Amino acid sequence: MDSFKIQAQDAIQKAQHLELEQDQFFDDVQEMKAQFDKLAESHRKLMWEYLPARDPSLRAIPRMSTQLLETPTAVGKYPLEQAMGYGQYAVVYSSSTPEHPRLAIKAIDKLKLVDLVSLHRISSEITSLSDPAIKHPGILDLLEVIHTRKHIYLVTERGGKDLFEFFGSRLEGLAENMIRPLLLHLAQAVEVLHRHNYCHRDLKPYSRLLRA
Repeated sequence: MDSFKIQAQDAIQKAQHLELEQDQFFDDVQEMKAQFDKLAESHRKLMWEYLPARDPSLRAIPRMSTQLLETPTAVGKYPLEQAMGYGQYAVVYSSSTPEHPRLAIKAIDKLKLVDLVSLHRISSEITSLSDPAIKHPGILDLLEVIHTRKHIYLVTERGGKDLFEFFGSRLEGLAENMIRPLLLHLAQAVEVLHRHNYCHRDLKPYSRLLRA
């Protein structure tokens, strides 16, 4: 009987010790999370507030708006309607307003941009799309750039269908008199880019948009 009591007391002590260790582990995890959140917030401010305000090459990134309403289905006056495409760090949505019934909004997730190279890439994209020198019917217009706590939104006019969607399956190919004007229009748009020292870098059937 005494042996059983000793074993029971030993088991209780071990359970109490294990409970203390679990409590300490939980406290340590909470402290680590608090430190991580503090570090993440410092990194966010450095990336999206300090650097764009001081580095001339990042001036295309606008100041962050803290007053603008941002929800999963809208940002400001723009509804985020159907998701039209997904990229490495962004989702493109269709959108519309009374003034602009055909819009596309590229929502860039800031959490996925963790280094200076990514920051410069976004700034360069905004700079090039904002350049009035490359206005052309074959190049989508950038209408607005919105900077919120979570995203950078690029609001552009919406193109039509990509080449695969527009033409469908054509095993027999396409007639030359149909393709010639399309290639000419594409070449003219690319020539405008090259004339002003821009390179598209991603010309493919999916990025060529046509309207009926």
